[in-house]
Amino acid sequence: MTIEKVNEIMKKFDEVGVPVEQTVVEKNGVKKHCIIVGEDGNQARPIFYLDEMEVDDVDEFVNHALNCIKGGEIKMKEVSENIGNFDWVKDKLRICVGKEVSEDAVQRKFMDVIQYVRIVFEDGSAIVKRPLLDMWDISEEELFSYAYTNMEFRVRPMSEVIKEIMVIDDDDMPGFDGEDTIYVMSTMDYYHGASAMCCTRLLDDLAEQFDDDLLILPSSIHEVIATKFSQFDPCMYGMVKEVNESQVAPEERLSDNVYKYSREEHCLSIAS
Repeated sequence: MTIEKVNEIMKKFDEVGVPVEQTVVEKNGVKKHCIIVGEDGNQARPIFYLDEMEVDDVDEFVNHALNCIKGGEIKMKEVSENIGNFDWVKDKLRICVGKEVSEDAVQRKFMDVIQYVRIVFEDGSAIVKRPLLDMWDISEEELFSYAYTNMEFRVRPMSEVIKEIMVIDDDDMPGFDGEDTIYVMSTMDYYHGASAMCCTRLLDDLAEQFDDDLLILPSSIHEVIATKFSQFDPCMYGMVKEVNESQVAPEERLSDNVYKYSREEHCLSIAS
């Protein structure tokens, strides 16, 4: 978005008497320019990332932002009234993985990435930060245990994903011999689904199906790819790095490494 368009948007919010802040925030360790609309302290303030949007009609965009605030205030009222009730929150906890997360987030190292927990609401989510543990009177271990319990994933053959994207049949798909040996793993809603690589029971089931250890390729923070470890080649490191740099948005990149899941030891490690 051009500076002129941003200035036009800022001026329009000023005309209608709505505070707007232009700032920089971090998403998965990547700095993003954005505008935040609404009164400071209002937890329902929507954030719009300037490099991810195109605005043709400024009036239409401003009305959309104001509607987001109204809808958000209704949802945030329910959240604020219940956030201290762990029985209400616990089924909404979700394990996530990323390159970086804010210092005050509850987090732990997981090989070369970070494991943390989100509370996932309808149309939104929030990272669990340390003050919430005191409010709920639970330990870090208990938090991760509940979040692990809620893990639900979708495992789909790569052939199925390709057919869905290209709208073709098996007979028309080049190189497919009818045997699926590459799978895409994510959450049911494809939101922060790379945490599938943390789910031992899921990896065990796939390793048993393959009768082999697993090779895990990080596609993004939202999904990972799994295949037989017998397919491993050191050149895959270069392939993952190239795909990350050319195909994956910086804030959605997980890692340039590839991983091995040992079915005997039931653990994941960086492949070598």
